[in-house]
Amino acid sequence: MAGYWIAHVNVKDAEKFTRYMEIAPKVIQQYGGKLLVCGGASESLEGQAFQQHVVIEFESLDAAKACYLSEEYQKAKAVREGAGEVMVTLLESL
Repeated sequence: MAGYWIAHVNVKDAEKFTRYMEIAPKVIQQYGGKLLVCGGASESLEGQAFQQHVVIEFESLDAAKACYLSEEYQKAKAVREGAGEVMVTLLESL
């Protein structure tokens, strides 16, 4: 079963977030991640609203988790620190 990485983002420091975006997609690709959704129009009907939404597909939930916990991604995440509010959820398909 495929695994998905779903992120919701409110950017507060565009310069820092841009530096993160120069690194993170390369790491995600190394772990077999395929970007399905990044940004675009959205409408929040319940709960907290976020500016951006990202959906990344992986071969499995384990692959998604391995990417997130990897040393390479943790370094990218450190670059993003303080750049905004981020919520990440890992999800397994049916």
